[in-house]
Amino acid sequence: MVKEKIDYLSKYKNVFDYTEERDVLSSETTLLSKSDSVVLFFSFDIVNSTAYKTVNYYGWSVVIDHIISELRIEVKNKIPRAELWRILGDEVIFIVDVCDREFIFEYISSIYSILIDFVNDLEEGTFFDKIENFSGTIVNLMKVENIISLQACAWIAAVTDKMEIKDKSYSGYVENLFEIIEESKNIKFYEFIGIDIDTGFRLSEQTREKRLVLSFELAYMLSKRPDFSERLNIITYRKLKGVWNGDAYPIIWYYDKSKHGDRAFRNSFPFDAVDKDEIYIEFLEKRVFANYMYNNAKEALKKILLDKRFTQKIERIQNIIDKSKNTYKQFIDNPRLELHCVAVCYNDEGKILIAKRDGREILESKWEFGCAKANSRKELAESIKEEYKKDFGIIVEPFMDVGRQDLQPVPLAVYKIEKQDELHKGIIFLAKIISGDVILDSNKHCAFRMISEDEIDSLNVDECVPDMKATLKLAFEKIKGDSR
Repeated sequence: MVKEKIDYLSKYKNVFDYTEERDVLSSETTLLSKSDSVVLFFSFDIVNSTAYKTVNYYGWSVVIDHIISELRIEVKNKIPRAELWRILGDEVIFIVDVCDREFIFEYISSIYSILIDFVNDLEEGTFFDKIENFSGTIVNLMKVENIISLQACAWIAAVTDKMEIKDKSYSGYVENLFEIIEESKNIKFYEFIGIDIDTGFRLSEQTREKRLVLSFELAYMLSKRPDFSERLNIITYRKLKGVWNGDAYPIIWYYDKSKHGDRAFRNSFPFDAVDKDEIYIEFLEKRVFANYMYNNAKEALKKILLDKRFTQKIERIQNIIDKSKNTYKQFIDNPRLELHCVAVCYNDEGKILIAKRDGREILESKWEFGCAKANSRKELAESIKEEYKKDFGIIVEPFMDVGRQDLQPVPLAVYKIEKQDELHKGIIFLAKIISGDVILDSNKHCAFRMISEDEIDSLNVDECVPDMKATLKLAFEKIKGDSR
């Protein structure tokens, strides 16, 4: 899997121009670009997923999908600014822009908390109780057959916009780049490539079940705080392919004993650790020497910093963070407009269709008019017709602006709805019911009414979506003037 990830990124490596002395920075390279950012990458990898797919043939896809979905929710809850970057096989990779040094400590603490809470839920079986649409028998079987767990990796990188590198006036030092890749006119995403990005993918092989492995740069920055320094454990030193010119790389696991009932790190090993995995053997054998390079993470990291001449690299990362303090950059979820199209549908009797929402995250059990989402590949009128046929079983014809060459539905009003941290915008149109009896989609609505103008005042505003009465009054005025 790692080889595939590195191969995927390797085609971009020709954009870099660096020498073998790239770790020795000149004073000139400390110049910062306006597009420089520091990004924290972190991933969660599902352990034993291949074996689980064989054992739990019946429901593995539901379980794996639920893990990924719940991870996304938990990350969003604990690190609201984090964004999903990639899903590679059974590994889910997130990124977050770092615009304050203190955020690094908060982020790592949250990542570890998510990891341990998830593992505990999987081991105790409570995770499977949350999966819907499965009988108790199947859920119990999932618990008995469960062999999956999670492991995590986190690394940090200073990145520069590729477009600035193409500018001949740029004189800064570059290890990692990001660029916007446009798949089509309406679809674009960010790609990250570079030395530290590759290192992160290599490093993800050096973690284990319930463990969070950290890159050197990230661990060094964490070591500045005593409470975090004591959570850093140097397991061993290993040569990682393509990393540090073949020099040994410190394998550092983060461990917060407060999440484990104050149990010491060494006591957190599984009973068969030595027989199960050679990395535990390396950890135990190398401690016989009582060398601070293994037993004192803070001092070891200082020694590595000097030996590898990484002082200016760390300073550059910190300077970029300080420069961008409180200026957050969003990479993946570029601000986008999600346009909702509400059709106020009326019949030959001049009555308007309203329906009660059911099974919704917001405005549950409120009376509304229904809704369609705009589609970039379809006309607005077409989207409205299709969605109302699907949701209500009726054929509708939106009221069109026939006085324009660009024939479009006539807007009745504009509205907005707050959903989590987003504002959803919508346009309200008028549409006539041409044919069909109302048949509700039970997943969206539980009741409907055909309401006349003289019934408006009888509606309870607390039981309706915002401004429903105002919309009804406006719609009835338009219906009276409809000469079609």
